[in-house]
Amino acid sequence: MAAISHTVIFSWNGTNGGNLSNTVPITGSTEINISEQITATTTNQVVSYAIAHSSLQEFFVVTDQNLTMYVNAPGTGSPILTVTLEAGVPYIWLAASGVPNPFSADITGLWFTNSGSTAANLSVRSLRN
Repeated sequence: MAAISHTVIFSWNGTNGGNLSNTVPITGSTEINISEQITATTTNQVVSYAIAHSSLQEFFVVTDQNLTMYVNAPGTGSPILTVTLEAGVPYIWLAASGVPNPFSADITGLWFTNSGSTAANLSVRSLRN
Protein backbone atom coordinates (compact mmCIF):
# COMPACT_ATOMS: atom_id res chain seq x y z
CA MET A 1 0.00 0.00 0.00
CA ALA A 2 1.31 3.45 -0.91
CA ALA A 3 2.26 5.75 1.93
CA ILE A 4 0.13 8.83 2.59
CA SER A 5 1.90 11.98 3.74
CA HIS A 6 0.59 14.93 5.71
CA THR A 7 2.49 18.04 6.74
CA VAL A 8 1.48 19.93 9.87
CA ILE A 9 2.76 23.50 9.98
CA PHE A 10 3.27 25.31 13.27
CA SER A 11 3.86 29.04 13.36
CA TRP A 12 4.29 31.50 16.21
CA ASN A 13 4.57 35.28 15.98
CA GLY A 14 5.26 37.50 18.97
CA THR A 15 5.75 41.20 19.49
CA ASN A 16 9.03 40.82 21.36
CA GLY A 17 9.93 37.20 20.65
CA GLY A 18 10.37 37.18 16.90
CA ASN A 19 8.88 34.51 14.71
CA LEU A 20 9.13 30.73 14.89
CA SER A 21 7.97 28.24 12.31
CA ASN A 22 8.31 24.50 11.87
CA THR A 23 6.83 21.79 9.69
CA VAL A 24 6.26 18.23 10.84
CA PRO A 25 5.97 15.55 8.14
CA ILE A 26 3.77 12.59 9.04
CA THR A 27 3.45 9.36 7.07
CA GLY A 28 0.90 6.60 7.39
CA SER A 29 -1.03 4.05 5.38
CA THR A 30 -4.61 5.31 5.74
CA GLU A 31 -6.22 8.67 6.34
CA ILE A 32 -9.64 9.38 7.73
CA ASN A 33 -11.04 12.76 6.73
CA ILE A 34 -14.43 13.92 7.98
CA SER A 35 -16.37 17.10 7.27
CA GLU A 36 -19.68 17.30 9.13
CA GLN A 37 -22.18 19.87 10.28
CA ILE A 38 -23.12 19.67 13.95
CA THR A 39 -26.67 20.88 14.46
CA ALA A 40 -27.28 23.92 16.67
CA THR A 41 -28.48 23.23 20.23
CA THR A 42 -27.86 19.50 20.01
CA THR A 43 -26.47 17.02 22.52
CA ASN A 44 -24.28 14.04 21.60
CA GLN A 45 -24.56 14.13 17.82
CA VAL A 46 -22.65 11.06 16.66
CA VAL A 47 -19.98 11.19 13.97
CA SER A 48 -18.89 7.84 12.60
CA TYR A 49 -15.17 7.37 13.29
CA ALA A 50 -13.28 4.24 14.27
CA ILE A 51 -9.55 3.65 14.62
CA ALA A 52 -7.16 1.61 16.76
CA HIS A 53 -5.48 4.03 19.14
CA SER A 54 -2.14 2.23 18.77
CA SER A 55 -2.05 2.91 15.01
CA LEU A 56 -2.95 6.61 15.23
CA GLN A 57 -0.22 8.93 13.93
CA GLU A 58 -2.13 12.21 13.72
CA PHE A 59 -5.44 13.56 15.02
CA PHE A 60 -6.54 17.06 14.01
CA VAL A 61 -9.98 18.54 14.65
CA VAL A 62 -11.23 22.10 14.17
CA THR A 63 -14.67 23.73 14.18
CA ASP A 64 -16.10 27.17 13.53
CA GLN A 65 -18.32 27.10 16.65
CA ASN A 66 -17.66 26.10 20.26
CA LEU A 67 -18.31 22.36 20.76
CA THR A 68 -17.67 19.62 23.28
CA MET A 69 -16.18 16.44 21.80
CA TYR A 70 -16.63 13.09 23.54
CA VAL A 71 -14.56 10.12 22.39
CA ASN A 72 -16.49 6.86 22.90
CA ALA A 73 -19.79 6.37 24.72
CA PRO A 74 -20.84 9.71 26.21
CA GLY A 75 -24.09 8.13 27.42
CA THR A 76 -22.19 5.98 29.91
CA GLY A 77 -20.76 9.06 31.59
CA SER A 78 -17.22 7.86 31.02
CA PRO A 79 -15.88 8.68 27.56
CA ILE A 80 -12.14 8.01 27.18
CA LEU A 81 -11.55 11.68 26.32
CA THR A 82 -13.61 14.87 26.59
CA VAL A 83 -12.36 18.01 24.84
CA THR A 84 -13.84 21.50 24.86
CA LEU A 85 -13.27 22.83 21.34
CA GLU A 86 -13.12 26.58 20.91
CA ALA A 87 -14.17 27.99 17.55
CA GLY A 88 -11.18 28.30 15.23
CA VAL A 89 -8.71 26.68 17.66
CA PRO A 90 -7.59 23.24 16.46
CA TYR A 91 -7.08 20.28 18.76
CA ILE A 92 -3.99 18.45 17.49
CA TRP A 93 -2.13 15.34 18.58
CA LEU A 94 0.87 13.93 16.70
CA ALA A 95 2.64 10.67 17.56
CA ALA A 96 5.90 12.33 16.51
CA SER A 97 5.49 14.99 19.23
CA GLY A 98 6.54 12.63 22.01
CA VAL A 99 3.44 13.61 23.98
CA PRO A 100 1.60 10.50 25.21
CA ASN A 101 -1.40 9.42 23.16
CA PRO A 102 -4.48 11.04 24.75
CA PHE A 103 -6.66 8.16 23.52
CA SER A 104 -6.40 5.38 26.10
CA ALA A 105 -8.36 2.86 24.03
CA ASP A 106 -9.50 2.26 20.46
CA ILE A 107 -11.82 4.95 19.17
CA THR A 108 -15.29 3.64 18.32
CA GLY A 109 -17.01 6.95 17.66
CA LEU A 110 -17.03 10.69 18.23
CA TRP A 111 -19.93 12.58 19.78
CA PHE A 112 -20.37 16.35 19.73
CA THR A 113 -22.50 18.71 21.77
CA ASN A 114 -23.27 22.14 20.33
CA SER A 115 -24.85 24.42 22.94
CA GLY A 116 -24.89 27.38 20.57
CA SER A 117 -27.65 28.68 18.30
CA THR A 118 -25.57 28.26 15.11
CA ALA A 119 -24.72 24.98 13.38
CA ALA A 120 -21.02 24.13 13.53
CA ASN A 121 -18.83 23.12 10.60
CA LEU A 122 -16.53 20.38 11.86
CA SER A 123 -13.39 19.02 10.21
CA VAL A 124 -11.48 15.95 11.43
CA ARG A 125 -8.25 14.82 9.79
CA SER A 126 -6.28 11.81 10.91
CA LEU A 127 -3.62 9.43 9.74
CA ARG A 128 -2.84 5.90 10.88
CA ASN A 129 -0.30 3.17 10.18
